[in-house]
Amino acid sequence: MGSLLTDAEKDDLQKSFNDLHDTFARPVYYFKEAKTVVLSTNPGFNSIYQQNTLQSTTVKNIIQSGSFNARITYDTDRSQTQVNSPEIDSQLKLRLPDGYVRIKVDASGYETLTTTKRVDFDNRRFSIESDVRPHGLFEPNYYTFFLLPTDKSK
Repeated sequence: MGSLLTDAEKDDLQKSFNDLHDTFARPVYYFKEAKTVVLSTNPGFNSIYQQNTLQSTTVKNIIQSGSFNARITYDTDRSQTQVNSPEIDSQLKLRLPDGYVRIKVDASGYETLTTTKRVDFDNRRFSIESDVRPHGLFEPNYYTFFLLPTDKSK
């Protein structure tokens, strides 16, 4: 099927959306489950047959963390929310609790969030509470996640 836009025009539009993301994205810090590394300090130990009773092992947990950029939207104005309207709820069976936060990430942020337990930004900690929602102009380039704060005191 023919397209109304040339490939160059599609690329220009995609670059504009990428510029929009880069302009408004802020750093989000992620924390994954610690990686466990077992170190054997006795070179004469045979790990296959568990030989050598003088074995000395050390277990070390390596924290996996880092950051990626995301556009962040807080649920502060309920008058503008279309997600929790009765019409949407009856169609999608989706109810978002008060205080949710929506973040939109690019492909690298998506790869990180699929294996992440929690994220931090704006001096608060959040947990991922939804499935991913991909979207883009011509193909999925950005992904939306809904988060809930884990620290209820703030």
